[in-house]
Parts: sequence; C-alpha cells; structure tokens
Amino acid sequence: LTEAEHQQLIVNGLGRQTTYQKDKMLIHMFEEQVNKTPDNVAVVFNEGRFTYRQLNESANQLAHYLQSKGVTADTLVPICIDRSVEMIVGILGIMKAGGAYVPIDPSYPQERVQFILGDTCAKLVISDSVSKVHLPEQSVVEVIEVGGGQEYLQQQPTHNPAVTATIQSLAYIIYTSGSTGQPKGVKVKHSSLVNYLVNSKTNYVDPSSNNTGSYIHLSFTFDASITALFMPLLAGKSVVISSTEGVNVFEDENFLAYAPYDFLKVTPAHLELLKCIEVNTEEGWITNKLVVGGEALYPSQFNHFYNQDIEVEVINEYGPTEATVGCIVFNFKTVRDYHQIQNGIPIGKPIDNTSIYILDKANNLVPKGAAGEICISGQGLAQGYVNRDDLNAEKFIEHSFVEGVTTRIYKTGDYGRWLTDGNIEYIGRQDDQVKIMGYRVELGEIENTILQSGMINQAIVITKSDKENNKRLIAYIVCKKGFDAYNIKEHCKVVLPKYMQPASWVTIDHMPLTISGKIDRKALPAFDFAEMATANDVGPQTDTEIKLVNIWKELLAIEKVGVNNSFFELGGHSLMVMRMVSAIKKQFSLAVPIPVLFQFTTIKELGEYLDWQLNTVANEPSETLEVINL
Repeated sequence: LTEAEHQQLIVNGLGRQTTYQKDKMLIHMFEEQVNKTPDNVAVVFNEGRFTYRQLNESANQLAHYLQSKGVTADTLVPICIDRSVEMIVGILGIMKAGGAYVPIDPSYPQERVQFILGDTCAKLVISDSVSKVHLPEQSVVEVIEVGGGQEYLQQQPTHNPAVTATIQSLAYIIYTSGSTGQPKGVKVKHSSLVNYLVNSKTNYVDPSSNNTGSYIHLSFTFDASITALFMPLLAGKSVVISSTEGVNVFEDENFLAYAPYDFLKVTPAHLELLKCIEVNTEEGWITNKLVVGGEALYPSQFNHFYNQDIEVEVINEYGPTEATVGCIVFNFKTVRDYHQIQNGIPIGKPIDNTSIYILDKANNLVPKGAAGEICISGQGLAQGYVNRDDLNAEKFIEHSFVEGVTTRIYKTGDYGRWLTDGNIEYIGRQDDQVKIMGYRVELGEIENTILQSGMINQAIVITKSDKENNKRLIAYIVCKKGFDAYNIKEHCKVVLPKYMQPASWVTIDHMPLTISGKIDRKALPAFDFAEMATANDVGPQTDTEIKLVNIWKELLAIEKVGVNNSFFELGGHSLMVMRMVSAIKKQFSLAVPIPVLFQFTTIKELGEYLDWQLNTVANEPSETLEVINL
C-alpha cells in the first residue's frame, strides 16, 4: 500500500463520529419516556397489556429489593426465565439496581447453566415459578422469583431507585459458544449499548408513525433480541412478546393483531417463515423494516417479496456479540433495489462511532478488493470476556494504524473485503473454510450457488467424513416444488468446480432453528453414506453387476449397495476412482479410462458399459502384434 492508499482505507472504515447521549444509560432514557407516556401500552403478552407506568414500577420494586441484597455497579445477576413480561421486568430491575443482567435460557442443559452460574460467581438469580425448576438443584445461588405476587417485592417502593452504576459499568453479559467447548461470556458496557440503540444508522423506530414498535420472538440469550426489546421502550412504543417457539414464532395471534410494526428483527431463516403469512396487502405488509442479522443474507431470499410486490426496507445488520449487536449495516428495498442486489448483498458500512479495518494475517491493512479479517474498533466494543485473559489477549488487541495512535480492536474471525463503492462484502467465517481434496472451500459460497438456482428455498451445506476420513459435502435443502435432482445438480456443475459440488443431497420440510433463530446445523437429520445405499435399494441382476457391487463394498467399506446409487453419493471420490480402475482391470481384464467412471456413476450404468466393452472385445478378430524393442 502507498501512504495515500493506507489513509484512504482508514477513512473508508471510519463511521460518523457523534457525541449524542454519551452521559445517559438506557434506564435513564426509559425513565424519561415513562414520564412522557406513562399510560401508553409498553408490553403485550398473551391477554396482558402493561403500561409504561406499570412496567417501571414493577422494575423499581425489584431493583430496590436487589439493592437490599447487595447488588450494585457491575454485580452480575443471572436471569433464567422464558419470554414474558417478567423477563423484561427482571432485566430492567437488574439494571436499575446497578447490576448487569446475564440471560440464561431455561432450555439450556444443566451443565451449561451450572457453568454460567459458576463463571459469574452469582449469588442471586432471577427466575419465576415455572423456570426455576430448570436451575441446578445443587446450586447454592439464591433464587428471587418475579411475577408471582411475592410479598417481599410488593413491599418495596415504586419510585426510581438511586443508580450506583455509570455509563462505563456493565449492562449485560451474554454467553456465546466457545471453540474450547465451554461458553464464553461477553461483557458489554452501558455506553456501548446506548451507542447502538440511539445510533443514526441503527435506530429503527419511527416516532411519527402509529405502528407498534416491534415483536420479540428471539431468545434473550441472543443479543439480536436487544434491538426489539429496548428500541420501542425508548420511544413510547409497544413491544409484543411472542408466546410461541421455533418455527411457530409468528403464529401467536397477537402477531398480526398488532401489525404493522416499525421493524421486525429476524434472522435469514425467519424470512422463510414470513413468506407463509397471509396479509391483507391493502392495509400494508406486517412491517416497514426488516432488520436481518445472525447469518449471511442471499438475494434469492427476497424473490418472494419481489414477486408479490411487497416493498419493505431491509437492513442487513452485521455484528458479533463482542461489538454490541450490530456495527455494520446495508439498507435496500425489496422491490426497488431487487435487480441491484442480484450479484450479492454486502454487509455495508460502519455505524456511527465505529471503525472497521480489514487486515491480513500480519494485521496489516489489505487493499480494496482483497480478502482479509474484519476487525472492529470504537464505542460498541465489548469490555472483553469473563475470566478469559488468554482469549482477551488473542481477540482484543492494541494496534497502531496511525503513528503515535494506539487503537483497541476486536478480531472477528470473519473474512470480508472492501468493494469499490465503499461497502464491505462478507465472505465467510475462518472456521467455515474446509478442505476438500486439498482445496480450500467456503461452504457459504456453495449455499449461495444452490439458492441462486431458483429451485430451492433454503440450503445448508456441511462436511462429513467417511470411514477413510475423507471429507464429503452434504447439502440439506428445503425445496420449492419437489426436488428436481437433475436440474439442481446441473446448475451446480455450471457454476462450481467438481470439488465444490455436493456429493449428497438431503431434502427436508424445514430447517431446524436454534433458540436464537439461526439454523441449527447440529439438529439436521443424521446422514450416513452407507444408508444412502438403501435409498434406491435394487440388488444386482447380472454377473457384471454382482462383481461391481463387491468392488464397491470393499472400496467404500459399506455392506450394501443398490445398483442405482451414485458412487460419489456413497462416499466415493476422485482418489478412490484410481483404485476402482485397478480393481476393474483385475476383475474384468479391462482398462477403463478414468473419465468413464465419472460419466457412468451407478452400478447399472457402469455394468452396461462394461458388458458392452466385454462383448466388443469378445467379437473382435485377434491380431498379431508386432513387438518393437526400444
């Protein structure tokens, strides 16, 4: 890089610098809103309606009680509770007392719950009569129940408590999956939370509209839930809490009853669910904005909106938990910009008070168009991980991009690159890169190719090792109108090199989702190469087929082979083809060209070819060969 290029890259990655709300915490802003709109409905859940005054007073009573229990600035208070009004009361009450809330989903395994309680050194945990049964029985942590009319809470004052925390105190800790197998707690300050919520690029509420604020359906253990939870409450709007789970999250009667919404916060997987919702288009669609995050976004996921002429603003929001929900955004309209996004949807540009750097492995800036690791600095950066000094030193580093100026950055492990228009293109995770036959492959690229065929609604590609530890690509797909195996494979052949084409295809009705609304790869149906042999279970009929079946059984190390199964779908690969050539030559005394084995991939096809070859050789007249000694 020249000095001019170096400076330009720094300018490209610099979000607008502002000073708004830097002296206030979320609870201060919420209390101001309570004073403005005390009788507005703040929360809707099932048949219940709760005003701003009721929500605030309940949170205040909990806060006073927590302070009497010793909760103060930076006290970590876990809260184990299902989505409900009590969940919001608990979160606000903890922050009003000065503490930081630590969400625990009641569905978590006991081992994970116990780890979080131990890692936070928790002395108190907020729960309710239903969810507390999921807490470890051997735990010595005191459980404070909310929502049950407890006398010890009802006796507390309803006025706003004195707050011991500051904007530099912790607001919450969210545990994410860790590469070591143990979850890691991300510590986020009040200043970072407020910067995200009131940011000019991420404040999705329209104060001038009569719309409902948002719909809460994501687990509060997923930081994307923060958007829908808090933004409406800072603007006098209502939040509607979903009482349903998983693929049924939008089947709550209140969902359509309170539409339209200023925005819906969803993952790409939820776009599929929204397609199934019938809406009276004369009254408008269910929301003005779709804020999408959590996973990569593809143009084909908006075909439905374009075809149905549903114009919605989409905000592709990128951001790891370590950068407070979202730090890069890209806006587009589903109809107006449909053709412009067909070559891919970037993740966009940094939000206010945020800087983005794309670095190589030596932490140097890479030129525009070159791939590198997305690194983040600025107001939204987390304080670090709980009790993980080793990981803090690895992921949060000090770096100097300008002489004499040191910048704290977070290394995301995500790959991206600067586009010529100043937006950032997301390429994929470092750990999504796999090696297939020696080639480095991004699974997201294959998934995008499958979706671009127009025949598939959703696609997930995973790798699975066969008995010889060779990685194979398996595509799980949700089809539009049945699985047209030939055409989808032909599409992939045109776009992808051979080593990037899925070896096997598994059709499913819908993608399983995690509690965070992301596609749950671990919950995908189990796949076994050997079981593929029973899918087209027709046994060998000829002597040639019998011999080929025996060859395949030995090569593939499986007990059963159908004559209509593809060699490559059963776990075969190009290196194994070389061994098949030798086995066929030994068994049939025929030298079969390698391309033939890629052309005739089933026992039936290959058997017919071999029979034709054997018959041709048998009918050819013998020739006297001239031997030339060299």
